[in-house]
Amino acid sequence: MTDTWRRIEGPPQGAISLFDREFVQSGLLSREASRTLHLVFNARQSDDHRRLDPVTPEEADEALAMAEGFVESVRTYLASSGWLVASEARPPE
Repeated sequence: MTDTWRRIEGPPQGAISLFDREFVQSGLLSREASRTLHLVFNARQSDDHRRLDPVTPEEADEALAMAEGFVESVRTYLASSGWLVASEARPPE
């Protein structure tokens, strides 16, 4: 996996493309994880560069839920692949 991350070049879209190629297209993570990453990234880009009105609490809750689901799917993959020890597999409460 460390060799994969050494190939990241350029802007964040390059990292997202690499993520899709190495983890989603290979079947290690779901297409839903990819969709979530793309949605959250695009929302962040829009908010950073174009949006003038504040984010609503509902939008924030939805983005947070999507991000938590994404992190959980990555955590599950890392734990099942031996990259995380049991104590790291779950965040502290």
